[in-house]
Amino acid sequence: MSSFASAVFIAILTLILGYFLGVRQTKKQALSKYITEIAGELYPSLFSEIKENLALLDAYLEKPNRNFRFPNFEDIYNRGLERFIEKHHKELFLILDNFKNNILPKFHEIDALFMDIWNNTFPEWSEYLRTSLPKEVRSESKNISHDLSKSISLNYVLPDLLNQRDDMARSKINCSITENTTHIYAGLDNDVLTIKSRLNNPDFEKIAQVLIEMTKPKTTNFIEKYEKLKILSEEEIRAKILPMIQRYISCPI
Repeated sequence: MSSFASAVFIAILTLILGYFLGVRQTKKQALSKYITEIAGELYPSLFSEIKENLALLDAYLEKPNRNFRFPNFEDIYNRGLERFIEKHHKELFLILDNFKNNILPKFHEIDALFMDIWNNTFPEWSEYLRTSLPKEVRSESKNISHDLSKSISLNYVLPDLLNQRDDMARSKINCSITENTTHIYAGLDNDVLTIKSRLNNPDFEKIAQVLIEMTKPKTTNFIEKYEKLKILSEEEIRAKILPMIQRYISCPI
């Protein structure tokens, strides 16, 4: 082969290699851009969502009227993006898959247990009050039960039941009974001393204790499940999931 032909061959080979290397580099850059964009869309919102639900979990016994919601996490699976995570961020996929199968159902269980307590306790209380209060004030049974169930009421009793503050719960029940029956007793043809003695009726203490005992099986079960979820959230979510998400936010490639 002549020197000219060799030079032409080398030039052509160089062009071909350059072309394919350029294509490969362009594809690599496009893939890097794609991974960065998808990760930038998914991971910050997922990180914030999980942190918000952990804060809700921490405060749940005092503020149990909010449900746990994970729309960003669920959207990953609704859109099929778990395959993207599995392909490009395998470690994160594995811990998110564990979260989906073993931890998220426990958050939903807490919601369901609370709703079971809320939906059943106060109708049962109302029925018990209807048969246990003095006859002249039984008409207030539903109002008393409703007062004890409202989060905006000063007599809202669920946080005390969930935190096992029985003395505070008894006090609120007594207060609610008194507040909701005073107008009836005051309208009766009795002297002030008789009215006062009825409002301080020791049976109200007994009634309050019975109401608390009626809820014990449900609240005890709830507290046990809640404490287990708290431990799990520390060991799996705070210690593993959040740091892993943060890692891929900082360095998605």
